[in-house]
Amino acid sequence: MKLTGSCYCRASQYEVNLNSANDARTSLCHCRNCKKAFGTNYGLTAKIPKDAIQYTQGTPKEHAADNGSGTVLFREFCDNCGSFIL
Repeated sequence: MKLTGSCYCRASQYEVNLNSANDARTSLCHCRNCKKAFGTNYGLTAKIPKDAIQYTQGTPKEHAADNGSGTVLFREFCDNCGSFIL
């Protein structure tokens, strides 16, 4: 299953290759990191294997932060428009 996408300004474009739709699980996360990142009481996330995504255009920036429980979360975003990618 091949999916394509981009950030808001289309400077960062990517392909996601999954074995099945079950490989892309969505969840509502209520950790401090997601609350801060999304500016809400939760973050809506899609959890996919890191090796399933390949960038076809652009190179995103990466931000790493402790979510408050000792787990480091990595978020990737467009260097141009700031849209979350991962």
